[in-house]
Formats: sequence, structure tokens, C-alpha cells
Amino acid sequence: MPVARDKQQKTVLIMMSNTGGGHKASAEALKQAFEEKYGDKYRVLIVDMWKEHTPHPWSTLPDSYSFLVKHGLLWRMAYTSIQPRVIHVPYFAAMRAFVGRHIAEAFD
Repeated sequence: MPVARDKQQKTVLIMMSNTGGGHKASAEALKQAFEEKYGDKYRVLIVDMWKEHTPHPWSTLPDSYSFLVKHGLLWRMAYTSIQPRVIHVPYFAAMRAFVGRHIAEAFD
């Protein structure tokens, strides 16, 4: 739920995906640094773009990625299956068509 703020307070949106590798910890550290340096001058929001702003099944990508990383052979198969340009260009275009407007909502 959005917090009421005055018109002078600016918003900083930190977009991340909780897929491991310290993305969430880095986002939290940035938020803390803003709060320490600027107090309440900025409203800092951390948003997991995949989980919070995409429909199923894309919203499960962070958990799927975490699973794949633990199972190297599966990760390698998933990665190499979309590597040929003839596959990954239409794949990402289709993904953008399905999730683009949902991600844009994060900026409203």
C-alpha cells in the first residue's frame, strides 16, 4: 500500500529480481544508504519486477532460476535452448508483448 507523502518528497524506484547473487541485499543496502544520507527526503521503493509486475508463469521466473542454478545440467539446457538468434529474438519479443504493460505499471 503506497505511503502518503508530501509533494517535496521524491521517489526512488529500485528494480531488482530476487534470483540470488545478492540482488535483494544490494537493493536493501541502496535503500539504507539513501535513508542514512537523506532521511525522509526520498521515498525508496524496492520492487521485484518479475514477481510483483508480471503475470503467471513469468512471475515464477525468480524461483525457477534459483532452482535451475542448483541443477547445472538443467540450467545449461535452458540457457542453450534459447541461444540461437533465430530462437531468442522472437522469444524475447513474445515475452515483451506479454509482460511489457505489466512492467510499465510499476512506474505508475
